[in-house]
Amino acid sequence: MQFTLTDEQQQLRNAATRFVRDRYTFSAWRRCARQLNGFDAETWRQMASMGWTAVAVPEAYGGLGLGPDAQAIIMESFGEGLVLEPYWSSAVVCAQTLSLAGTPTQKSLWLPRIADGSVRGAFALLEQGTRYDWSALACEARKKDEAWVLNGQKLAVLDAPHADHLVVVARTGGKPGDAAGLSLFWVHSDAPGLKRRDFRTVDERRASDMVLDGVKAELIGIEGAAAGVVEQTIDHGIAALCAEAVGVMSSAVEATVQYLKTRQQFGRPLAQFQVLRHRVADMVMALEQSRSLAMLCAFSLNDSPARRMRVAAAAKAQIGSAGRFIGESAVQLHGGIGVTDELQIGHFMKRLLAIDILLGDTRHHLSRMAQREAMA
Repeated sequence: MQFTLTDEQQQLRNAATRFVRDRYTFSAWRRCARQLNGFDAETWRQMASMGWTAVAVPEAYGGLGLGPDAQAIIMESFGEGLVLEPYWSSAVVCAQTLSLAGTPTQKSLWLPRIADGSVRGAFALLEQGTRYDWSALACEARKKDEAWVLNGQKLAVLDAPHADHLVVVARTGGKPGDAAGLSLFWVHSDAPGLKRRDFRTVDERRASDMVLDGVKAELIGIEGAAAGVVEQTIDHGIAALCAEAVGVMSSAVEATVQYLKTRQQFGRPLAQFQVLRHRVADMVMALEQSRSLAMLCAFSLNDSPARRMRVAAAAKAQIGSAGRFIGESAVQLHGGIGVTDELQIGHFMKRLLAIDILLGDTRHHLSRMAQREAMA
């Protein structure tokens, strides 16, 4: 498989890298992270003006239709600067969900607004006790006077404080544990009956726990047919997260190498000590293995469902493990200052740990691969 970027992809990569380096210095990142909402509207507007929020949206609905490989390029650049804006939640996950499951009317109404950045979305999936078993969801949707009404809870909805609308996965039939009976709903973030508790995550993002009590919602697509869409959306989300993790790991390795070149011990730079050079070599190998798998994951999203899910699970497992190793090694090689809030290296590690947990950690995806191999 050819992993070399085309001229157009290289231009996209250069533009995203320049944007991050110009707007996302560490001091600018800290200011944004410490704001009450942890979100900069002007940065989001500039992302939209560059066309990046339109990458995953089909051309027929006002997007660029460039595909997951272009989105992976953007996400890798965003990872290098620890970009805080809700790009993954809105322009990746919600855009993909509506593209896959929405009716023509819903696509025409909402996808152009996601593409131009005027609407931001968040994906409400997790519930208490479900962990990574999406079939165990219990949030209910019932029809009342020809309208759909949601009742239940959702936990750790990433970027919900920034969202105008939510994609909510709820049960219209069956019981927890059944894949059948899951449906998708489009909910306004200020809908009556929706109670939200916002909080800051370990990696300085914003998320919300939610209680839905008689919340009116719009059914996305076909009732009870969400299971396949959710699986495909999750794999697209995994591909984007893997690309972002590669960007974070790359910055962590680069920062560590620069530190070892300048920090001196016993009258010479730490970079001259062989044992430390070996550790950095291991970090670089883990990074390059992760980069290859992340690219393969993005390129495999249009393959058969079985191959798509197998590659996504392999990539998430490898990158989760590599991210922990690189993050922890980078902090260790920086010594005591590696865990201070004033140094960026600790924030790289926190983001890598958060990415590992999001949409399934290493252990979950190793189990996922083992189960599929046993069934083959």
